[in-house]
Amino acid sequence: MSSFSQVLPELYLFMTVLGLILAESAHHEEKVRLVLPTSLLGISGALIQTLLSYRGEPAQIFAATLSFDGFSLFFKTLFIVLAGVGVTSACLGNEVSKEHRSEFCSLVLLGTLALMIAASASSLFVIIIALQLAGASGYFLAGFHCGGVAPAESSVKWLFSSLISGVFLLVGALALFLLAGTANLYELHQIFASHSPSSFMILLVFSLLFLGLSIPMMVFPSQLWVPDVLQGANSPAGAFLVLGLRAGAFAVAVRLWVVVFSVGGSVAGRWAPIGAWDWTSWLAVSAGLTLMIPALLSIRQKNAKRLLACIATVQSGFLLLGLLILEEVGLAAILFNLLVDLLAFGGLMFVLSLSVQRAGSDELLRLRGCVRGRPWEAVALLLFTVSWLGLPPFAGSLGRFALLGVAVRREWFLLAFLGLAAFALTIAASGRLLLSVLNLGIGQEAGVVEEADPALSRNRRVFILALVLPLAGATIFAEWLLRWAGQSLRFIFW
Repeated sequence: MSSFSQVLPELYLFMTVLGLILAESAHHEEKVRLVLPTSLLGISGALIQTLLSYRGEPAQIFAATLSFDGFSLFFKTLFIVLAGVGVTSACLGNEVSKEHRSEFCSLVLLGTLALMIAASASSLFVIIIALQLAGASGYFLAGFHCGGVAPAESSVKWLFSSLISGVFLLVGALALFLLAGTANLYELHQIFASHSPSSFMILLVFSLLFLGLSIPMMVFPSQLWVPDVLQGANSPAGAFLVLGLRAGAFAVAVRLWVVVFSVGGSVAGRWAPIGAWDWTSWLAVSAGLTLMIPALLSIRQKNAKRLLACIATVQSGFLLLGLLILEEVGLAAILFNLLVDLLAFGGLMFVLSLSVQRAGSDELLRLRGCVRGRPWEAVALLLFTVSWLGLPPFAGSLGRFALLGVAVRREWFLLAFLGLAAFALTIAASGRLLLSVLNLGIGQEAGVVEEADPALSRNRRVFILALVLPLAGATIFAEWLLRWAGQSLRFIFW
């Protein structure tokens, strides 16, 4: 299989972007605009080609700058589905005007393309460039035509955070290149496995790369940007930032930590930190603080988007547990959780955005009773929320408790306790949101006036069902999906 045939999904997305741009330049106020069908057609082609690529053999392509393996294919599938959710949310929602949906969808596809390259990259410098391109797309999406000062503020805050991330990553990559003479992850693994570097150099390089990745990963000490950015951004852009950039950063982190900073353990499916310095202690401190700080902050939040941002950050702490454990089950649970979060959080943000548009605010007090007389939205909001939180018997619960179970088995008892405490706090915080929006509180008055047309449109119902049904399928076939995620990890080495 040639190198170009192995990047056909990326080419499909790129051609779709060109098609959207050409169609927009030729547009002269026609009544019918095919932005959504064109986007979904390109996304479907990319998804089909990605699934067909599973027949290929693992390889390094384009002068060993990209990896073609099960791990990259998993994340390509994830990002392509995210692109479909993003463009559909933008075109069926109310936050992006019809005149600007073509530009918005183009930015979503370009960001998705960059994330796919980042997840496939085996060169540190390609990883940095791809993450910065994805961050640039997020910058434009966050400030996209939402009205008021908040979108611009959200956009600038993310730009500042993304630039800081890029600086740390670049300095860390340069230090690693000067140390080993190569930027290829697999060549670095061979060099470090045969000649273990000093503890000081491992500490220096690891700390720089971790600080750079901690921003898009949404983990301590760099998670404070999330509530401000998510609050000001439009809902499709917020979902792209939380779901896409976080998944891309964790894809890079898994490949980087396992390939460069770990060696195979005595037990199959386990790894151990390379060198004398145990960098998992660093991750343990970050995971514990990422779990507890936003969980405590979520209890007092009065803004719906800030509350969701705090809960999303807590879930990044759970994902970090899978990294520090350095075991196949934990890493597979990361991939499984990212897949469930994509469907649940994407649907939750879409349904909530409809309520926010009707209420004219995302404050909890103004959102009271927003779904009164709208059973489709009420049921969907409830299902998406409990699936995202990971409450049994929904799919997310398997991933959450798999991470906690592995932490207990590896004797990280304090982290497991903090995880359970954060889990309980986020349930309480999200309960406040549900009680408010569903207007279930005793003695509460609705915060909005009922509209004359409460029915949900057919297209929106189809979109909600398109997210609910895979979530239900993930619940039924959770063990199979977790096994598929685990099999994807076996292609990290070949």
